[in-house]
Amino acid sequence: YAFLMNGENLDLAKNEILALSKPNKYDVFDRILTSKIKFNFKRLAYTHKVYELIDIKKSVNDLKNINFSKYYNKSFSVRIIRIPSNIETNIHEKQIGSIVWEKLKNPKVDLKNPFTKFEFLFTKECIFICKLIYELDKKELVTRNAKFRPGFHPSSMNSNFARALVNLTGIKEKQIFMDPFCGVGGILIEAGKLGCKIVGSDINPEMIHKCKQNLDYFKIKNYKLSVKDALTIKDKADAIATDFPYGLHSSLHGRKINELYQQFIVYSKKILKKGDKMVLVMPSTINLNYFGYKLNSTILHRIHKGLTRKILVLEKS
Repeated sequence: YAFLMNGENLDLAKNEILALSKPNKYDVFDRILTSKIKFNFKRLAYTHKVYELIDIKKSVNDLKNINFSKYYNKSFSVRIIRIPSNIETNIHEKQIGSIVWEKLKNPKVDLKNPFTKFEFLFTKECIFICKLIYELDKKELVTRNAKFRPGFHPSSMNSNFARALVNLTGIKEKQIFMDPFCGVGGILIEAGKLGCKIVGSDINPEMIHKCKQNLDYFKIKNYKLSVKDALTIKDKADAIATDFPYGLHSSLHGRKINELYQQFIVYSKKILKKGDKMVLVMPSTINLNYFGYKLNSTILHRIHKGLTRKILVLEKS
């Protein structure tokens, strides 16, 4: 398979794919990641398209050696994607379409609604010959963005970022997912949409009230919410992902940021079992010790000029 990743944050896109596929081997070429592992591609938030990878060739002339009929059904279209978009090629879609046409027994071109979508990803070094099998529905994710939720809060993250955080834990359907600083529930909504049982808590009763509004609005059924200090949680979970409070639009209730974060990392060992993942989001300037955890990856995510978030993916030892 070939994954065309979102250029907004390639590191986040790559780690999201790897967390869900767990491949023994993979390769990355600019915005393209290739792997042999199949999984539920519909979970992805930072991948634009997923393809069946037909072949990789050096030149357009090499395309004449490909048996396109093996991948063709009913009708087809051809599209060229340049990666990066500013690379210069003298190749046009009609030229490649003619090559494909010659290789088919009963060819039918359909530019509006083709059954088979051949896409040719041109990089500086080679051409990835692909058949499209999944494309991200951006509109579906946008409908759950912060501004569309009845329980609004200015610091709440958008749905694609929240979905990626859930995916980084590798959690599966029907497992228990927890956000111990859940706010108005942006991360919990995405975990619920993926079929997880969700547990959320926040020390602020107003946040829990808004979180319940949001979960009900998006028809999330299997959830448990409580007004609770994160350092007193008794529930167990299979994964945790949370966006730590920063003290800007949220209250730290008298605690220093570093102390709260560090104390929760230690306390979370009571919630998770060995091998479970915990994904933590915090300002990039914060440095912590990972007592009882292995650091799998650190991902930087720029929000704006004055704020870059750091995403830690931890695995309980």
